[in-house]
Amino acid sequence: MLREQFAGDFKGLDERIKVDTSENRTTYLLVGKNGSHVQLSPSAYNLLKIYISGASYEEVSETLMRRGTRVAPQELEAACVQVAEHVLEIDRNTDRSAVPQGFWFRLRLLPSELVGRIAARLTFAFQRWPLAISLVLSALAVAVIWSHPPTSLLDEGIFWPAYSLLLVSLICHELGHATACARFGAPPYDIGFTVYLVYPAFYSDVSAAWQLNRWQRVGVDLGGAYFQIVVGALYCGMYWVTGWEPLALAFWMILYGLAFSLNPIFRFDGYWVLTDALGVTHLSKQPLILVRHFFNRLLGRKVEPLPWPRRVTLVLLLYTPATFLFWGYFLGRILPMLFQQAQSYPSQIVALVKVLLGRSELAEGQLHAIVISTFLLSIAGLMIWRLLGPLLKLLAYKIRQSFTRRQVDAAISQTAAGGG
Repeated sequence: MLREQFAGDFKGLDERIKVDTSENRTTYLLVGKNGSHVQLSPSAYNLLKIYISGASYEEVSETLMRRGTRVAPQELEAACVQVAEHVLEIDRNTDRSAVPQGFWFRLRLLPSELVGRIAARLTFAFQRWPLAISLVLSALAVAVIWSHPPTSLLDEGIFWPAYSLLLVSLICHELGHATACARFGAPPYDIGFTVYLVYPAFYSDVSAAWQLNRWQRVGVDLGGAYFQIVVGALYCGMYWVTGWEPLALAFWMILYGLAFSLNPIFRFDGYWVLTDALGVTHLSKQPLILVRHFFNRLLGRKVEPLPWPRRVTLVLLLYTPATFLFWGYFLGRILPMLFQQAQSYPSQIVALVKVLLGRSELAEGQLHAIVISTFLLSIAGLMIWRLLGPLLKLLAYKIRQSFTRRQVDAAISQTAAGGG
């Protein structure tokens, strides 16, 4: 029976775990055996509790009727079973290696068990005094390095060692997220490599942070930047002792990377900081929801009240045009570059074929240019496919729906004609 599949497998059934948001509606969280995190409305949660308890639907129906809610036992049973099946389906289909929207693949580097052990040993870094000392030393390092701007970005002898040091700091960045998660009592999962839009990146699976309150989630969001700036401070100290230029350049790379990752538009750290600080779920979807809400109000249509306090709504009203402007700027910069790459790509391939056939020599930078063009065009192709896929599915659904409606109308017409 379905009921038996819930026994001991879901956290949040015996004790109610509320998702901490600023919204004026309550949401409960279930944590499944496969690592799923299912958010339920109060009514869905109560239906699931009724189902798992094995209570008589007739008795529950009578109790609800005495409270002024009329629902037949059969309807109550159908609703309970539907919620239970939905939750179990989500948990069965949960795949920790699944690729979130906007990401192209996920390559696991450190498994959950190893990440958990490392994070448990590093949680001391989030205690008051280690945190304060680390931040002060990091601020001093920034002040020191600020007077030494990078001047040798194109020197391969400096750039590639600095880039390698940056990669080390990025792994530490993800460990910072995992350690903050463990510090507040939620289990961290694996760490790996991915590509987001056109940006190579590392990731840390801290989906269990939904069990925390919103300000603890903000701590998890900022934990990566904290660990990475501390690593940068260590690089700065080593540079002060040794004078090795790649250490200084690596710190500058870290600073630029952190400034980018803290922007609140792309789904990097800054996005999640704003999401959790505001207490708004699915922040990236809110601009379109707000535009639709105020457009319907402008047309005089009936709309549901917005679910946030006034101050949060005000921030979202500022965030909405900023989102559209940022994406417009991003696409305005990236699309001409991709168009230029697409135009020159055939001639690059022809030139490479001539080199392979021995008809010409490999020019300096030729192979590098082809690799970059191939990477950018491949990512662009994936982005287009990801965007067109849902649109094509929606179009096919609308066509089927229209065809079915015409069939029904034709059948009704024929029935009416026969009856006449």
